[in-house]
Amino acid sequence: MIRILFVVLLISFVSGDNSIIQKCDSPGGNVVNTTIKNSRISGGRYLLKRNTKAGIGIEFEIFDEAKTVTAEVAGVVLSIPIPFILPNANGCTSLKCPLQKGGPYKYYNVLDVLQAYPMLTVDVIWKLKDENQKVLACIIIPARIVA
Repeated sequence: MIRILFVVLLISFVSGDNSIIQKCDSPGGNVVNTTIKNSRISGGRYLLKRNTKAGIGIEFEIFDEAKTVTAEVAGVVLSIPIPFILPNANGCTSLKCPLQKGGPYKYYNVLDVLQAYPMLTVDVIWKLKDENQKVLACIIIPARIVA
């Protein structure tokens, strides 16, 4: 019984309930699946603990070839998008570029949740764009930054 509970908690910690993650407008592709690592869900939001790293995985398909992929991340607070700084916004580090039409492709990156971030509720918008700034994948992650 304890072993089953541990497995359930571990799965919840690693992948989370991606049903609370929303897709947003991505004319260049379609999000198939998402994973969030080093976070848990409480009150319908992923808890992002300050001074840690959260892993983000996006599995997606694209409608046309893409030579390059760049990640763009912003936190929306009071309807104002505030850019997050990614240590590596080059999606081709995680993906093997160029990408051919189709997929699925699996992108992964890590978001530093800095100690300096205020504790607040935020919607994290994560976009993957091609060389022409066309959005290939877009998700909205409801989150709360905690101590």
